[in-house]
Amino acid sequence: MVRTKILETYKIIGKFPDFEKFGLVLQINRYAVSIPSNIAEGSSKSTNKHLNNIWKLVWVRLLN
Repeated sequence: MVRTKILETYKIIGKFPDFEKFGLVLQINRYAVSIPSNIAEGSSKSTNKHLNNIWKLVWVRLLN
């Protein structure tokens, strides 16, 4: 499911104008991979405190 969402994101980004290729597109590409990776990392940890920290990190990245 996550991989599908990442691929969908790449398809949408491919439709962006050329002048956005090195600004917004690079940032979206990074977050499209890092957010699911952070969630997977957080879910593998044993404490709720660590998982909460990961969710906070994800939230901050989404707000960017």
